[in-house]
Parts: sequence; structure tokens; C-alpha cells
Amino acid sequence: MQKNTLKQKTDNFLSKKLDWPFIQQEMKNKFGAEIYESWIKKIEFVNEFHDYILISVSTRFIRDWITSRYLDQILQLVKSKKKNINRIEFVIRNSETEEENDIKKYDSRANENVSFIKDSYLHIIELIPIKLLIILY
Repeated sequence: MQKNTLKQKTDNFLSKKLDWPFIQQEMKNKFGAEIYESWIKKIEFVNEFHDYILISVSTRFIRDWITSRYLDQILQLVKSKKKNINRIEFVIRNSETEEENDIKKYDSRANENVSFIKDSYLHIIELIPIKLLIILY
């Protein structure tokens, strides 16, 4: 009988997940509406593990900004509700890296600004075979 009671208590303890909407509201109260809307609202709860939670943001920049300015305070709020949480880990939601996004942005801008010069000297040199080019010089 005592084993069943103990098992029920531990099952309830283990199944009780972090109330992320409550934590979000606490963060909004703590940081203020402006900071919350600009930075904290972008955090999405992914999963809870034994001693840490996994959250996601859309870019590395947002992760770095939150980590450097707000992470300690967020961890304190989380620990106030779940004592066993010791750390917070991030995942970047965006499947493409920031570098790939930058390249795509650069490529699209570059194509808009490219102008072609027909029949120019440079254009003609590209057509001359290298052996012939060496002979000419």
C-alpha cells in the first residue's frame, strides 16, 4: 500500500511540466512590455528535461542578445517554479544558417545592380583562347 502511494506521488511530480505561458507572463511583468515584445516573446518552449529546458529562437542574433542580457533572470524565474532546472539551452528554429541568408540577400541585391556592357574590350578578351592571348602580348 505504501509503495503505491509513493509511486503516485512521484508520478505526479514527474509528469508536472513547466507552465511556460505562466513563465512568459512573469517575464512580461519583470522586463516590461517593450522588452517582452521585442525580444522575449520570440522565445518558444520546446521541451523540458530532467535538469534543463530547451527553448528556441529564430536567429543566432536573438539567442545571443537574450543570453547576454536576460538569460540569468529567465533562469531564476524558471527555477522559482521548477527547482530542478539548472540551465536553459537554445535551438535555432531557422533551418538555414545566417550566412546562407546573407548570401541570398547579397545575391538578390547584386543581380539588381549588375549592368552588362556589350562588345566591350573585357568581353572580347574572354572569348580569345589563352594561347592566342599570350601570343598577342
